[in-house]
Amino acid sequence: MFDADNKTNTYVKIDDVLMLKKQEIEVKSFLFATQDERGGVMLCEIDTLEDAVTYLGKRFTGVVRVEQGKDVWTTEGGFVFVDKSEELSQSGIPPAG
Repeated sequence: MFDADNKTNTYVKIDDVLMLKKQEIEVKSFLFATQDERGGVMLCEIDTLEDAVTYLGKRFTGVVRVEQGKDVWTTEGGFVFVDKSEELSQSGIPPAG
């Protein structure tokens, strides 16, 4: 887990991850990439793609793409929600970086 305010990492043992499941905490995953071709997978309790974009933009410099399932946000195209009939090019969230 990561504490954005203190910028410290806390590594969690597998047993602790299983405990999260037992407590019925819904953990979501987001794939992200930065302009310098770095990125990764964020496992967290953030519920929405919009909130993940905001968080990752504050945490990492130059975030250019964030994905959750088929939904995606890019600096070029904004938000595209496959499961929703609407596309959001701007939702009030400033570009990351």
